[in-house]
Amino acid sequence: MFAGFSLITFSYSQIEIQSDDVLELIGKSVIFEQLNAVPTIVEVGQSGPDKTWDFRAMNFNQPVSHTQSFESQEGTVFADEFPDANFVIHSQVQGGDIYNYYEVSDEALKDMGVGNDFLIQGAPYQEVIKGSYLLAPLPLSMGSTWQVVNRDTITSGLFTSITYDSTFNEVDSWGVVKLPAGDFKCLRIKSRSTSIEESIFDGQSSTITNSVISYSWITKEAFIVSSMSSLYNELEERFTTALFVSRVSSVDNSTAVKDLSILQEAELNVFPNPFMDHLTATIKVTKPGRFHIELLISVINASLYWQTRILKKGII
Repeated sequence: MFAGFSLITFSYSQIEIQSDDVLELIGKSVIFEQLNAVPTIVEVGQSGPDKTWDFRAMNFNQPVSHTQSFESQEGTVFADEFPDANFVIHSQVQGGDIYNYYEVSDEALKDMGVGNDFLIQGAPYQEVIKGSYLLAPLPLSMGSTWQVVNRDTITSGLFTSITYDSTFNEVDSWGVVKLPAGDFKCLRIKSRSTSIEESIFDGQSSTITNSVISYSWITKEAFIVSSMSSLYNELEERFTTALFVSRVSSVDNSTAVKDLSILQEAELNVFPNPFMDHLTATIKVTKPGRFHIELLISVINASLYWQTRILKKGII
């Protein structure tokens, strides 16, 4: 909705990302193009309300593209490893598939871990990395702040490596981002990450510290649609050279074929069948969640009836 209107400019209202917005992404897919480890001239823009970022003309010279689909946990390769997840981002990259598992609740979006399914030199290779940390609080709106801290220690013989990662995140802007895939009302997340790696060998210690500033533009329609990360140890928040850049080049709002079995966690009974002037359909749901129900009734003039509801255990 437009908050204001004139003959020259448009003013957009601020959006808020809620748990339902994330779960309703299931069934959609996007195509990302990205430049990784390729210094790229960028304009990240100022912070504040009602901003416009236009990344359509950004120079993406020979980008790497991949498809990213939003899926439910059921039926994915590593579903048994992440039983508490209810949202999956499936990235189809060169050489295999990456499944990022998340738990979406009214209060938070949590990263539960990742499963990698690859072919390496013709041989199947699978890897599961588990964890549980706050990716973002929900609802997400202008001014939201949160911090993520991780610590990892690896010891082998006389060698010990201790890694400490800390990221402070802030929604510092809202507005509209313009991309090849279209214009999106969005929130912008600013993140400042610091990594401290201490290496200890035979009693001798050395430390390496790096920091990175990054921005992510998040939307209701396609989740994160663009990201930019600075060079290492950048001090200027409005950096002009990025080491990593990504943007969505297209959005597919249709439901993937493998997601059409939407009643895999339910029992469907329809009677009478065939029917004359009325039809009764009961759905017994065995697992709570959000379902999109489509009932196709074949009559002389075929009609399509649909309804979206939050279903709870029981019979509806």
